[in-house]
Amino acid sequence: MRLIIILSAVLLVGLLVYKQIGPGVVQPSETVDALSSQDAPQVPTTPQQVKEFGVQMNEYMNEEAEKRAAAIEKATSQ
Repeated sequence: MRLIIILSAVLLVGLLVYKQIGPGVVQPSETVDALSSQDAPQVPTTPQQVKEFGVQMNEYMNEEAEKRAAAIEKATSQ
């Protein structure tokens, strides 16, 4: 009886290890770079650019919020 339990446990562990490192691992179809927007403001490199960056970031966030709201409205109106 102990032998059957030990063999079952080893089989279960082997199956789990095979699923973790075995073939069939699906790679992400899109990378973060592909999903990120190219028109986002650049991060400032000097302290003098911080205020302008804040203004640009607020404008960017408002534009993106409007785009998302329009997409949601379009999706729900269908």
